[in-house]
Formats: sequence, C-alpha cells, structure tokens
Amino acid sequence: MPFKKYKLAIDARPAQGRASGVVTYTRNLIRSLSAIADAFDFLFIVDDTKSLDDLFFPPGATFFKTPVGRRNFLRADLWTQWTLPRLLERLDVDVFHQPDYLIPCRPVPFVLLASYLDAIVFSKEDSRLLLSKKRVQWLMKCGAENADAIVTISAYSRTRLLEHLSMDPARLVSIWCGVAEEFFSPPDEKETKACLEKLDMTDPFILYYGGFSRRKNVPLLLEAMKNLATKHPCRLVIAGEAPSEIRFRIKQMGLQNNVSLFGYATETELRALLKQCRLFVFPSAMEGFGLPVAEAMASGAPVVCSANGSLPEIAGDAALLFKPSTPECLAAALYQGLTDNRLCAQLAEKGKQRAGLFDGSRAARDLGDLYLSLLDRKKAGARKATPF
Repeated sequence: MPFKKYKLAIDARPAQGRASGVVTYTRNLIRSLSAIADAFDFLFIVDDTKSLDDLFFPPGATFFKTPVGRRNFLRADLWTQWTLPRLLERLDVDVFHQPDYLIPCRPVPFVLLASYLDAIVFSKEDSRLLLSKKRVQWLMKCGAENADAIVTISAYSRTRLLEHLSMDPARLVSIWCGVAEEFFSPPDEKETKACLEKLDMTDPFILYYGGFSRRKNVPLLLEAMKNLATKHPCRLVIAGEAPSEIRFRIKQMGLQNNVSLFGYATETELRALLKQCRLFVFPSAMEGFGLPVAEAMASGAPVVCSANGSLPEIAGDAALLFKPSTPECLAAALYQGLTDNRLCAQLAEKGKQRAGLFDGSRAARDLGDLYLSLLDRKKAGARKATPF
C-alpha cells in the first residue's frame, strides 16, 4: 500500500510583504520545504492581491487565494478566528503552521503551530503604538494556550518568551531559522559590478542592513562613524529604505562623505554588497535571532555585532562582539576590524564554518520531525503537555 503523505498548510501571506524579519523567515521557510516533500503535500494560503513572482514554492504545491490581507487588523483577526479554521477543516489539512502569531484561539482538529520569532513586543524596545502592542501580546498569549507547539528561533528567544507566556515549556521549541542557500555561493560578477557602479565607489566599506526601528541602534552606528572618521576614515553603506530622520541625522552630523544610502536592496544586491564589504556591522540592542548576521557569515563577510540578545548565540566565536552601550565601544570594534587583516581573515573563515549550522534544509528537516511527532501524538490522543 503506497505511503499517504500528510497535508501541510502554511500561511504564505507574511512572505508577500517587504523587508522585515517575519517576511524573510517565511520566504526562507517556503523555499526550503522541498527537503520534507517525501512526507508532506503543501498547501499555501496567499493574498491574491499581491504577486507571487519572487517566491520559491516547492514543486507540486497547491494554493488557496484570499483577498484578506494582513494590514487591516480587524478584518485579518476576524478571518483568522472564524473563517480560517473552517477552511482548513474543509480542505482536510493535517498540519497548519502560521509563520507568526496570527492563529486561531479555539480548539481545532488538526495540528496547529505558530512561529514566535522573539519576545520584543513584551519589552520596552518595541516601537509599536500601545494599542497595536496590546493586540499582539493578547494574540500571542491566546495562541500559546491553544497551539500544539510554538516554534521560536533561538534559545534566547525561548527563554524570554517563557517569561511572558503561560504554557508548558515542552511545547515551546527552539529551531534556528535557515539562511537562503544563495548566500552560501558567490554572486555573479556582473551583479557585483552593477552594485559597485550604483555606489560609485571602489574603496573598502562597512556594510549595514537590517532595519531602522529604535532597537536597531542605527543612530549609535552613525555616532560611531563620526568617532571613527578622525582615526581611520571609512565609508558606511546602509542598505534599506532609510527613514527621513536617519537622512536628517546624517546631514546634521556632517557625515554625507562618510555614509552612503544604497536604498532598497534585493537579495541579489545584498549578496553582492556582502562579497565586497570590508566588514558587516550589526549594532542591534535586541534580536530574537539576527538573520543578517547569519547571512553575512554565510557570504564570507567578517562580522562585527552587538553582544546583546540572541546575537552571541548565533555568532558564537565567529564575530567581533561589542557592548552597544556607547558609540566609542562600537567605534573601537570597527577600528580593530578595519586595521587587523589577520583578524578579518579569521572571522571570515570561522563565519563560513559556523553558517553551516543555519542551512535552510536542516531547519526544514527539524520542522518536519516536529510536525510528525505532533501528528503521532494527536493520533494517540496524547495531552499537549506531554514532552516531545
């Protein structure tokens, strides 16, 4: 008798956004699922008002298209709590995995998982408006009570989440997220040349990307660059759509000749920038994982990063860590990276080796094992609190 595959449904709508942690996490999850195609058939819920052109779905995947997006909170919440559970039952789904916190808050007959990437919404570092913050906190707490398992992406995030969620620790599972396989290979020479022409520069540079929210510490990085300019001038390239306050601060500090704003960068452009940079810097005050650090290591870029949050766990001994308390601390770390060629070569080599831990196929297989164990327990009628 042929083996019957399980039907795995994943909400792909987070992947249809632009430039955020959950967007990249969902995209990388989708593109790595071929690693578990021997056990699962895939159904993706997608927003039919947005394009799917830049997403890499596994062969043979099916889709359910909905006009309900995620920006209208009230509509999204009502659809999740009332329409989605009935839809998944009708489609005979065995497992539903939501890559963020938006899951049904009532019992369902299928295996239910969500990915909580961090506990930042419970901290003072969160920059959401109060009402939005309270909504997300409530949904996360409700989901944690109802889900068969919550997946998070670092031991640090797991510890922080357990401080705020009333749930059996056995149901909160840490699985490092995967880096897109393209970052492990050198970019095309034409792509690299096009990036450098866009920058209009040939000198070594420091690269930053990863967002501009308060906890990302970009103002601290600018202060460090001003400090560094008197000792070892070097240009900082910032990839991403910098907000007006960052542009104003660069001008106010007189850093126009020291900082270049690349603008929105595609994955291809990020790979080209990482190949050419002297250092990749990541000064964040708090992270649940720190995917740009893992991407930089996979690309062979020497990494200078904050010693806060999950970053020491992710970087290990493959990065130059600093405490992001003062601009002087960061400037000293950057100076060391810029002037010590032997250290840079060591960091690049160690980073490439450590990045193998973040292979997307490995992350998908770990998730596949979790899905199967939850299905077995569901079949056996085991209680959710039973350890895996």
